Amino acid sequence: NSNINIRFNVCKDNYVSFIDTINKIVKLKEYDSERIKYEITPLKKLTANANFKELKPEEYAKIHLELCLVLKNKGIKLYLPRAFSEPCKYITGNAYCIGPKMKACYCSSDNTLIQDKINILEYKKNITYNHEIPSECLDCNVMPLCIHSCGLLKDEGAACIPEKFILKDILCDYLQYPETWKE
Repeated sequence: NSNINIRFNVCKDNYVSFIDTINKIVKLKEYDSERIKYEITPLKKLTANANFKELKPEEYAKIHLELCLVLKNKGIKLYLPRAFSEPCKYITGNAYCIGPKMKACYCSSDNTLIQDKINILEYKKNITYNHEIPSECLDCNVMPLCIHSCGLLKDEGAACIPEKFILKDILCDYLQYPETWKE
């Protein structure tokens, strides 16, 4: 009776293998689509010696959509994009990422260490954050969904959510096949 979350960390080298994985999962005798949730995320190079090719935001968005449509064609209802109720918890100071060897990082998409061997609870208590929406986000048609781009990934050109590139495709599919989507 457990719920299961399956996360696919995709890159240029592996995303096709997830189609086979989905096909194998849905063929399992015990498979119950109501109990399994799929999460598709881009794989990030957090070390220089990582041996894979990262996807650019537009590439990732197209692959994200492709994998979502594979899931949908296997009878898994997808959720329409929803607006975040608050800004990213990492940039507002309400979250942090603990990585290998208990190193604290700013978020799971950034390998910048907060500090070596720091008392993370004491550190968080003493930080104040300035939350401003970047001017380039104000005219973006998906800004109400994401609240604004990721400040940590902005310099890499990967700050926007995939929906920025595929929202029209998602909405067209929803309008054509509304019964295959959850609202």
